[in-house]
Amino acid sequence: MSDAELRRVNHLVGQLRRSIDSLRRDHRNCPVVRRLHNAVELLELDLTDGLPATCADRREDRGVVLIPDTPHDPELWRDADDEGIGGFRRSVGSA
Repeated sequence: MSDAELRRVNHLVGQLRRSIDSLRRDHRNCPVVRRLHNAVELLELDLTDGLPATCADRREDRGVVLIPDTPHDPELWRDADDEGIGGFRRSVGSA
């Protein structure tokens, strides 16, 4: 996530925080508002912790995978079960 995107997310979470704080003033005892308040706190904690390396921007990894139109080798499927058609079928004469 770029710095600009992170700033935008922080800004939006701040707006959400202000909206839910406004709801809390009017509906403090409402369970839904309490849950929303807790959820925003978790969002804020996650944002302050920062993004782990596993969440790094992977746009360069998003490539198009080309699948050829040529037929596959039928030997690849020789021992495969026919899933959805009744499962494993034994050949005639095999025990």
